[in-house]
Amino acid sequence: MEEAASVVRVFQPNIIVGLAQTRAYVEAMFRTGRRTPPEHLDEAAASRLRRQATLADQSKRFELMMGEAALRRRLIPQTAMRTQLERLVELSQQPNIDLRIIRFDADERAHQHHDYSVIGDPDLDDEAIVWITTVTRTLRIRGDAEIREYIKHFDTLQAAATEGEPLRAFFNELTTDLPAT
Repeated sequence: MEEAASVVRVFQPNIIVGLAQTRAYVEAMFRTGRRTPPEHLDEAAASRLRRQATLADQSKRFELMMGEAALRRRLIPQTAMRTQLERLVELSQQPNIDLRIIRFDADERAHQHHDYSVIGDPDLDDEAIVWITTVTRTLRIRGDAEIREYIKHFDTLQAAATEGEPLRAFFNELTTDLPAT
């Protein structure tokens, strides 16, 4: 569905957005979150990483937003987290990617509630959907009015988030305490 969408908005308050995860982070997510059996881990990780190819499509806009907690959790070793932060810096410099972090000290304008993805835009695309992943299932919201509410919520969260050079400076602060790869 990401391939057909003109815009993809993803909010994750506690983990790195899937489209921005490194292989080490992806594997940790499948080991600790979805509890993927070891014999399926390589294919599950490869599948998630293949989805990242869509980020190179300059005709699409990606708005990726996370809470600061996503950067401070210890899901992967510190050297791997340095690589993950370097990946985020790289993505933040791409013209079609708007990467933001809601810092702990931000003046929030909306409650973060839960993670979600808004794939497509009901005003621009033939199809749009909101995906919400829970422990036991994925919820899919297809009604245009509800999708617009999620977009409005996303925009409100985004207003309190750090972006651009201040964001890259923050990533740099975080990496100075991590061992080199």
